[in-house]
Amino acid sequence: MSTALSNILQSRIGARSNSAGCPGRDLVARYLTAVSWSTAGLVVARGATFVASVFTARMLGADSFGGFTIVQSTASVGAMLAGAGLGITASRHVAESRERDPQRVGRILGLSSAVALVCGALLAVALIASAPFVAAHVLRAPALAIPLRIGGVLVLFTAVNGYQTGALAGLEAFRTMAKVNFWSGVISCPLIIFATHRGGIRGAMWGVSAAMAVSWALNHIALRHACTDRGIHWAWRDCCSEAHLIHRTSVPALLSSLIVVPGMWLCSYWVVQQAGGFQQLGLYGAADRYRLLLLFLPSAIAGSVLPILSNIRGDGNSTSFRRLLRLNVLVVLTIVSVPALLIAVCAGRAMGYFGASYLAGAPVLSVLCFSAVAESLNTAIGQAVLTDSAWRRFFFDVMLISIVCGTAYVLVPRHGALGLAIAYLSGFACTSAALALYVHSARARSMGVPTCEEFS
Repeated sequence: MSTALSNILQSRIGARSNSAGCPGRDLVARYLTAVSWSTAGLVVARGATFVASVFTARMLGADSFGGFTIVQSTASVGAMLAGAGLGITASRHVAESRERDPQRVGRILGLSSAVALVCGALLAVALIASAPFVAAHVLRAPALAIPLRIGGVLVLFTAVNGYQTGALAGLEAFRTMAKVNFWSGVISCPLIIFATHRGGIRGAMWGVSAAMAVSWALNHIALRHACTDRGIHWAWRDCCSEAHLIHRTSVPALLSSLIVVPGMWLCSYWVVQQAGGFQQLGLYGAADRYRLLLLFLPSAIAGSVLPILSNIRGDGNSTSFRRLLRLNVLVVLTIVSVPALLIAVCAGRAMGYFGASYLAGAPVLSVLCFSAVAESLNTAIGQAVLTDSAWRRFFFDVMLISIVCGTAYVLVPRHGALGLAIAYLSGFACTSAALALYVHSARARSMGVPTCEEFS
């Protein structure tokens, strides 16, 4: 973040706003520190993932890369379900209680770790056991059974890693998270490339699973040190006293995962079922890497701003909450729109980096660039609702997946990967518009979130 941006943020937030007794300038510094460290770490992590994806796509080819994409997507379904929304729960409630009640934070961490381990193990075993059936009868590709079983390892480590990153964000240990992301990216990139070179699709799945295991180990060490420095001790014995948080935050987040992640997988499945489906999904998978690259900054900002907003709301400072949220939306919109437009204009050249066989995916990439803008707004505006009620946010996710699946069902048989990209754009654009209208309503004003007039 530049000094100019800092001055803009300070002028927008104003000298009157404060958080935990800090003046507006300190609130800006807090925001910039969180965003800068989060961004620095994710630049390396996402960049390493993107480089690994390019090499993986080139080594596997469009058809095999499509198989790898559907296997990774299937494992991601299990991973999201196993995570049980614990990352959001840890981030939000650790941020709210870390200063007022460190003992409660210890109970929250104990509960989160226990639930994550149990759910992760159960879903991993379920994927390993069902892999032959899923490969043969669902994907109609029996050769993918072993890669799916390897995906069980990915499910387990993704589940137990999610609550750790949420807890670190809740503690606002953003500098530590940046270091973890840096070393995770440095280690994972050559690991995935080497594994793919040695074992094809199976090797690629071993590579991403091993990379997630490395990330879990680094985050575990970092969280232990962060808790020790703050005098927080993990408590498993009394952790059940915080079980109500599961209903308040984890259950709606889990339900969102139950509908959104399988819904997205179903759309990919529809693509695979068409003529030349794996090739089409390979084109989509390559183009989607650029969408993920565009979203890495909004993801970094979202992960750092949510605990700050939760902490400010816990302190009852509605003025700082509204102004910081408004600024966050403006910043996210700016940093996504410009590169998205540039990539959309140069879509053909961008897809050519994956190889000549991916050039046909240029229209898919162009649509996904605009989808990334809508998705970033969906996340930024939705944080206003999430910090107050995860259940309200859940209903917007229902709307999102209904539009995406409905549009994909109509367009995928006719347009393949392009139809799926249009479905994503339609879903996120409509949901972002609905969220903006919601924060404009009288009901949103009673929650203390900004109205549309305040965004201008």
